[in-house]
Amino acid sequence: MTPAATQWLERFIEQLQIEKRSSPHTVISYRHDLLKLTAYCDEHNIQDWPDIQPALIRGYIAARHRQGMGSKSLQRELSSIRGFFKFLLKLQVASINPAQAIRAPKQDRKLPKLLDVDQVSGLLDANTVSVLEIRDQAMFELFYSCGLRLSELTDLNINDL
Repeated sequence: MTPAATQWLERFIEQLQIEKRSSPHTVISYRHDLLKLTAYCDEHNIQDWPDIQPALIRGYIAARHRQGMGSKSLQRELSSIRGFFKFLLKLQVASINPAQAIRAPKQDRKLPKLLDVDQVSGLLDANTVSVLEIRDQAMFELFYSCGLRLSELTDLNINDL
């Protein structure tokens, strides 16, 4: 990148700090993200911000994903890049936002942890003394034996039974 391109980056960071009053963590993250993009552009002989095309941003995100970066971090990087190009568009330095239509890889969805058979048996075979304990045990039995979702169990009324 040329020194003029680097100055645009610094002006954007100043705008985040002074005009937008972004938190110091946000400013540090945006600077870090955009410096990584700058290094990637240098590797691909890109001299200035208007020279960046969507294919380059897509390749950059794919490279970062291959390096093991998580989807949330990639989403933040794309947000940094989009914000920077929005700034460049407003000042008429760039004519397009090459990151606008690019999406980060989907975030992994974690499955809920399940109880094993022994844990369920322990819940269902517990000695109950009070009325509330008997109620709770009946709810566990209904929950487990019917395969209800928690929301379905909590929405039940006595008339439903």
